[in-house]
Amino acid sequence: MTKKFNSRLVEWVNELGQDRLKGMKALEKRKVDEFDALFAAIDYRNLQTDFGCNDYESAKSQFDGQISCFKKLPTKTCPFCNGTMVDNSGAILLKSYMKSFWLSESMGVYRACGDEQDWLGNFTWSCYDCETVETHPPKENAKVWLNTPEMQKKKIFASSVFRKFLEVEAMSLEGAAGRGWLIKFKETWYSNCMVKGELESIWTL
Repeated sequence: MTKKFNSRLVEWVNELGQDRLKGMKALEKRKVDEFDALFAAIDYRNLQTDFGCNDYESAKSQFDGQISCFKKLPTKTCPFCNGTMVDNSGAILLKSYMKSFWLSESMGVYRACGDEQDWLGNFTWSCYDCETVETHPPKENAKVWLNTPEMQKKKIFASSVFRKFLEVEAMSLEGAAGRGWLIKFKETWYSNCMVKGELESIWTL
């Protein structure tokens, strides 16, 4: 994949979009026999729906125009691994394309469908090093631990995190059915779907 963007989410949408645009262009120029005509017409109609345009030139112009806005999205240092966090909030404009671009959404983040299952982040701040994303507060029934002096002394995962990150205000666990582990850092909630054993190297060591 050609690296043109600082957002993996935008990169994948662009790459898949360009592939589908090539297919749309080929179908416009293709001369098909009677047997293939029906299948070609169905494929072309699906591409028209995906791009919301009736022809290749209009579809490419509109798609490229939106993609061009996202080459350099805002960044900041990830507070947990010191990697780079990218603000994907503006990329919400691409969501209409993503529905048919073979991207899967689970627990608030997107992955590329297929063998690699590349982690693409979400529509807020996404760290491509430790896969932590900015998110909304935990569900009402989620377990929550507050960062207090008493809690820091305990021998549990949350206590270890509190001792390493004094700025962390709270931690929560939604489990496999939710967004995994959540952590409140300077009044902002972040989540990470990795299991505790994987997160220990990021959040406690």
